[in-house]
Amino acid sequence: MEPRFGRRSTAASSGKGTETAAAPAAPSATQRILALVARIPSGRVMTYGDIADALGLGSPRQVGRALAGTDLDIPWHRVVRSDGTMAEHVRDRQRQLLLNEGVGIVGERVDLEVHQWSDAMPNHRHDT
Repeated sequence: MEPRFGRRSTAASSGKGTETAAAPAAPSATQRILALVARIPSGRVMTYGDIADALGLGSPRQVGRALAGTDLDIPWHRVVRSDGTMAEHVRDRQRQLLLNEGVGIVGERVDLEVHQWSDAMPNHRHDT
């Protein structure tokens, strides 16, 4: 049985040396961001910085760019700024979607103490 990934010898069959089989591509940062955002439960939020930290990314802006560039069925509205505010260009729509999920909003800010989802954070531990 031949290995699925990496190099495999073809010398015996073709006499031409080796060829390289394609290794599966690691998920891109955008794919990892979208996968994490898709896991945020209804009624909870994460900040752009939370997502960047959880995935070991350099900047929360990378998270914003990934979400801005997607038209997939991703719950983008569950991602807010570090102070709980929403981006101006989507604020009204985001606010309504979050309110529909029972997220508490005071003024222009999501109540992060109540609604911030931290289960995806690397140093998160459940209190017992």
